[in-house]
Amino acid sequence: MSDQTNLEKNESIQAIHNKLIIKESLIFGLFFIPLAILYGYSYGQVNFWILVTSFTVLTLFVFIFLFRRLLKPITVIHAHLNTWLESDITEDLLLSGDQISVQTNDDWAEVERKIFKLGRELRRKTKAHSREKIELEAIMNSVGDAIITVNSDTQVVFYNVAFGFLFGMDQIFKNPLYLLDAVRDSTIMENFNKCIEDKTIVTMEVNLVVSSNQPLQEKKFSVRMAPLFREANKESVDDKNHVENKSVYGVVCVLRDISEQKELEERRREFIANASHELRTPIATLKASSDILRTMDMDRDVRMISDKIDRGIKRLSLLTEELMDLSALEAGEVLDLNYTSLSSITEDVIQSLGAINPSRISIEYQLTHGLLDSFRTQQVITNLVTNAIRYSKADGKIAIKWSEDYNENKGVLLSIKDEGPGLSQEMQDRIFDRFYRVDKVRSRTNGGSGIGLSIVKHIVDLHGGKIWVESKQGEGAEFLVFFPSD
Repeated sequence: MSDQTNLEKNESIQAIHNKLIIKESLIFGLFFIPLAILYGYSYGQVNFWILVTSFTVLTLFVFIFLFRRLLKPITVIHAHLNTWLESDITEDLLLSGDQISVQTNDDWAEVERKIFKLGRELRRKTKAHSREKIELEAIMNSVGDAIITVNSDTQVVFYNVAFGFLFGMDQIFKNPLYLLDAVRDSTIMENFNKCIEDKTIVTMEVNLVVSSNQPLQEKKFSVRMAPLFREANKESVDDKNHVENKSVYGVVCVLRDISEQKELEERRREFIANASHELRTPIATLKASSDILRTMDMDRDVRMISDKIDRGIKRLSLLTEELMDLSALEAGEVLDLNYTSLSSITEDVIQSLGAINPSRISIEYQLTHGLLDSFRTQQVITNLVTNAIRYSKADGKIAIKWSEDYNENKGVLLSIKDEGPGLSQEMQDRIFDRFYRVDKVRSRTNGGSGIGLSIVKHIVDLHGGKIWVESKQGEGAEFLVFFPSD
């Protein structure tokens, strides 16, 4: 076994020896033969044309030798690049640094190593991108809402399964496909342009015909459009103009079917309106009977019972009226907007409250008139001031202030501030919900229905305004109402 190994080693050494002899012969031929020819020519022993031919052949040989030496690594690298381009980039190609094909230690080997490194990094990122794309598509397709993404030219980039089902995308044979081909509605297109131009989120409600049902059916959708941004130059971005320095390359649009929700809300409004209307007659009868009963002679115990009945009837009457009021507002009552004297409607409300000590209330006017529905605005002031009185201490101060503008928006800002116990964050989040009471015992004692602030919010919404509360527990509460001037 060892003899065979030694034999193989000797043959290997002999092969290397033969290669060295060949290389030495080539070197001798390249350097010494031309010198011999030149020597012979100098002594007239070699013809001039033989000399020219010899040098030409020699030059060509050297050129071919050097050209092949330079071309070989380029050819190897080019072959690798073609392999990568023609194959799936996510496949595990032979890209380790130990598999360098350029058998030299010069710059070409370093170039190939860097190309291999770039290939490995590209494959890694491509695999990660493919995984993220698959995961994102799975998430999008699992969402019940219809989602579509379009570029700035309204060309459809992506839509999920819910969108395809609702709008029959499998029946549209167009390439490329545009937003108007999928959703034929001018309002959608107008808001798409607004989203692109203003670089802001746009929300709306719109009726759209869907093809998921046969025959075709119109449904109501809540639509939310959000712009897709490219990153801006870091040198030009700051907190104020961060969005302005970004370019929009598309829009993602989410459509939620709210047809059933709207139908249930309509049925609830109809029920409340009908029930409230039907309750008015028996409540009026009870009220009349209670008034007659109170005119009669009765002992102390019966009088107390009569007073409780009267208070209950008043609360029930107030609740019925407020429910009817809320139902009318939710149905979209048309407001009677006029330039109204702020001092006039505010002082009328304070006088109507009567029982409160005027010294507890301070009123400040920074402007005299506002574009308001006077009756509904009086209702807002009444409910807010009544709440402030109900939850403040007996000698607590209440500050009413009318001012102009709100965060550069033109309009009228009403502030009503009390010195009550304040509101927690959880209370602030729910304070405008119907039938929500901060203190249920105190509300029942003072006759509160839990609907007043909900009515206030609906009135403000009909004005196109905004209402919110700023408060900390133990430091009172400030209700702020903004009415726009246009």
